[in-house]
Amino acid sequence: MTESGPGATAISAPAPAYRFTGREDDEPLYLYYYRARYYHTDLQRFISEDPLRFSSVSLNAYVYVDNRPLRATDPLGLTQFDIDTAERIVRETYKHLKFPSKIEASLPADGPYLGEYLWLIDKMTLNEKYLKDLDDAAADELLDTMLHEVVHANDSVLKQIRDGFRRHPDVDKRAEELADPIRNRFQKERKPKSKSSG
Repeated sequence: MTESGPGATAISAPAPAYRFTGREDDEPLYLYYYRARYYHTDLQRFISEDPLRFSSVSLNAYVYVDNRPLRATDPLGLTQFDIDTAERIVRETYKHLKFPSKIEASLPADGPYLGEYLWLIDKMTLNEKYLKDLDDAAADELLDTMLHEVVHANDSVLKQIRDGFRRHPDVDKRAEELADPIRNRFQKERKPKSKSSG
C-alpha cells in the first residue's frame, strides 16, 4: 500500500514465505526448497535430480510426481513410485470400488498415522515414509494402508465419522482381504530394490 502526498509513508507487505505446494521460497535465487532438492521458478523445473531417480517410471530425473500434479503431491521432492504402483494395481483390480480423487504423502513420517481418508474433500493422505526406498515389509504396509483408506472411502459418511473416533478392526480385516490377492503382483511391479538392501 502506498500513500501519496507530503510525509507519506510507503508500506509494502512481505512476499509470502511459502508458495506452491507449501514449500519455502528462496526469493533472491528463484528457488523453492523441497527438502531433497530445489525447484527453480524461472526455469520451471528441478535443478537437481530426484534422489530416488530410478524409482520413477519416467526416464527424466527432474520431473515432479511423474508429471501428474493434479493427482499427486510430493512434499519432500521425492518420487512416489511405490504409491503410484499400488494405486494403479488397486484401481485395475477393484474397478467397482470408489477411489479417492486425490492422493498425497504428507503425514509426518514420525507421526502416529500411516494414512487417513478425508471424506469432505475426497482425499487420501499417506505417511511421508512411503516416499522412501521401501523394503518388502514396508511395501506390504503401504498396500494395506492404501486399501484401508479405500475401504473408508467406500463406507457411508456416518460410518467414516464414527470410525474416526474408535478402533475399526472390520476395516483392517476388509483391507487385508483386498490386499492379499494382489500382494505378490505389487511386490513384483514396485520399484527395484536398491543395491544397498541386497
